[in-house]
Amino acid sequence: LIGHTGTRKSVFDAIRCGALLLLACDNAPLPFAAEVDYARFTLHVPERADPPAVLDRLRAWVRTHHGWIRAARRAVRDAAPLLDYSQPAMVELTLRTFVRVSRDGHAAAALRRRGSTVTPVPPWDLGKT
Repeated sequence: LIGHTGTRKSVFDAIRCGALLLLACDNAPLPFAAEVDYARFTLHVPERADPPAVLDRLRAWVRTHHGWIRAARRAVRDAAPLLDYSQPAMVELTLRTFVRVSRDGHAAAALRRRGSTVTPVPPWDLGKT
């Protein structure tokens, strides 16, 4: 959604609750994307997709992709401790990310200035089953 970011608390809360994500944002950096493979439990639709069409497509898709959904539920369950600040894994992840960003900070800042931030999950092709 325009104006929302991948670092919103609701994204963390959804993952911690075991929800699979449906992102409708083209330029949302997701937290700790270098360590968390969001593509394993996230569908990304284009920001300007027609909501009723997405809902119809999603209803049909869910009926035929049980295997992906089971795997995605396992993946979100595995990712949840990495995004929960009360867990030791999150502390370790935060420290590793801090070191990496400190080391690579200048390159990352240059990329942000050029506007190269994108959602790290490929868009879902609404035309395919």
